[in-house]
Parts: sequence; C-alpha cells; structure tokens
Amino acid sequence: MVVDATPDDSGCLEVRFRESSGLDLGDVVTATIAMAPTEHFHKMYVSTPICPICGESTDDDSDRVAVGFYPKFTQLFGLGFGGWAHRKCLNMCPLIDDPTPVPW
Repeated sequence: MVVDATPDDSGCLEVRFRESSGLDLGDVVTATIAMAPTEHFHKMYVSTPICPICGESTDDDSDRVAVGFYPKFTQLFGLGFGGWAHRKCLNMCPLIDDPTPVPW
C-alpha cells in the first residue's frame, strides 16, 4: 500500500520534520508513505511514535501500522524514515500506483 501524502488543502499531512529535526530543507514538494513489512521493520530506525500524517502520538493506538515515510523537499530529496502511522490516517490518504520506494 503506497499513498500520496503530499500537503494540500485537504490537510492530509502535517509535516513536522522541520520542528523535530531543526533542519530547514524548504517546503515539502511531495510525500509518499508505504506500509513497511513487519518482517523488515526491525531494520528501520524509528525516532518517534508521532504519526507523520496527523502529527499525533501512536503510542496508545493498538491499530498503528509500521510505515516508511518518503518526503521530498525543495532543498533535498531521497530521504526515507521509518515510523508509525494510525491506520485510520493512512486510509484517508489517496492510494497511488507508484512502486514502494524501498523494494523490500
């Protein structure tokens, strides 16, 4: 499952990367989120339980899903992060036909 989480008027994504990292990489141009296979999730570095879609914690959510988050900024692209997302947040983003950015 790969979804388009590019910021738009629908409010599908609140990117809080700038606030959490302290880096100013410019605006988010596009962002995709893909479900991460549980058998590979242990290989991903996850620094926060914050959902990349809504910006709220997933710690108390038993229905959270492991994801890879791939934003492209105006100043930099090619980044990928492991994380957790609320399943309901992931389900509200539109599905796209792009391949998963990391071919597990």
